Amino acid sequence: MLSMIMCAQLVAKASDPRYRQSPAYQQIDKDLSRTFPTHVAYEDREGEGIRMLRRVLLAYSLHNPNVGYW
Repeated sequence: MLSMIMCAQLVAKASDPRYRQSPAYQQIDKDLSRTFPTHVAYEDREGEGIRMLRRVLLAYSLHNPNVGYW
């Protein structure tokens, strides 16, 4: 089980602009517009809901590279 500190570190790492070139980031970015397209938290493509979801998905892909994000 992940500790809160480890989760915070992964989310911080996922916020690093260097990961924008990763295959996981590219796929996540494609999928975000398809995720709950009518939900108010995800309507704005540049909104906080999309940014938070992107960070969580990328953090998981960094935590578990064998699974990654596909």
